[in-house]
Amino acid sequence: MAAPRSTLSDYTLLARIGSGSFGTVWRALRKADGQAYALKEVDLAGMSKQEQEACIRETQMLHRFDSDRVVRYWDAFLEHGKLFIVMELAGGGSLHDYLRARGAAAPPPEPVAWRLFLQMLLGLRELHAANVLHRDLKTPNVLLDAEGNAKLGDLGVARVWTATAALSATAVGTPYYLSPELCEDAPCSEKSDVWALGVCAYEICSGGRHPFEADNPGALVLKIIKGRYPPLQGCAADLAAVVDACLTQDPRRRPDTAALLAMRAVRERAAALGIALPASAAAAQAAAPAPAAAAAAAAAAAAGSEPSSSAATEAAAPAVAAAAPRAAGAAAAATQQAVLQPKIVSPQLSPRPPPPGSPRAGGGGDGAVSPRHRVAALRTPSGRSRAAPGAAAQPPSVPSAPPFAAV
Repeated sequence: MAAPRSTLSDYTLLARIGSGSFGTVWRALRKADGQAYALKEVDLAGMSKQEQEACIRETQMLHRFDSDRVVRYWDAFLEHGKLFIVMELAGGGSLHDYLRARGAAAPPPEPVAWRLFLQMLLGLRELHAANVLHRDLKTPNVLLDAEGNAKLGDLGVARVWTATAALSATAVGTPYYLSPELCEDAPCSEKSDVWALGVCAYEICSGGRHPFEADNPGALVLKIIKGRYPPLQGCAADLAAVVDACLTQDPRRRPDTAALLAMRAVRERAAALGIALPASAAAAQAAAPAPAAAAAAAAAAAAGSEPSSSAATEAAAPAVAAAAPRAAGAAAAATQQAVLQPKIVSPQLSPRPPPPGSPRAGGGGDGAVSPRHRVAALRTPSGRSRAAPGAAAQPPSVPSAPPFAAV
């Protein structure tokens, strides 16, 4: 028996909390149990078929991720010519609002800055590992939960890489966050997302300032293309270096998310903060020093001296940093053809969020839910539900060999 379909009458709209790529987001309470959700309202009237598919794609994108670093999707339904998307409510607001409230004179403390950066990086890595470009990463689209942890949201302009268009040729995004290649009409890629990540990190470290600012869009684009920005002041040297790496002008030299996770400073800070990194980052940590140490030993031998352990380590550091982007690039080239074909699903049938009193429903006014709970997704054109109503939670499927896989 199909799950009952949600309707707008199931929710009480409390307040408008923001606007996304294609619609308005409301704080809403589900009448059945008073639990809070973010309800995104998308008006489909007047939209082209492609725009409507883009709206439906957002629900598909969100449903694919059962992650602490990406805002969770719970439900979707059509009513009065509008698409309504029920999402996890991030009780802490946006990163943009958080930085604005603190002001430029009071940027977040160093541990908080690192934690926010690492959480954004991990969320972006999950998207890229699943062949998804965010394409509109900015501090207003980074949401904070009640504990201040960062989650990536607003995937309305996200794009799945396809076999015929592994890189999107559509330049979208907010001007402050546009990469140099997008300013010059080059294709959008995962490196463009990394640039936007660097801009967000710069904002965090500077208390809300952008690395590139101007009075008009034309002047802003010129500044971005030139690539000169004020160096961060009062920021930890290791974090400033990672931000600079993200803002590397040439996308071919700019690290991808896998290379960023392999950086020594990133690994050390994550360990100090108790943030778990993907297994691929640990593998890179174990493998990367070997060739660098060998190079250092060879250089010492050529000079006729025995290298000490500390000297070898110091000599190895630049080689490690240089090797990570090259390794990531090689992995990307080797797997470029292994891509995920996007599917547009029909939102005609949809389940409700977890029933009141269910152990999976979670509790609290911030819409917190069990990390492993997943409701049934929008039905596929064949009529088969992705998850039977009431079935046990299942982790999202991930392609076995996605492009830009971890190295």
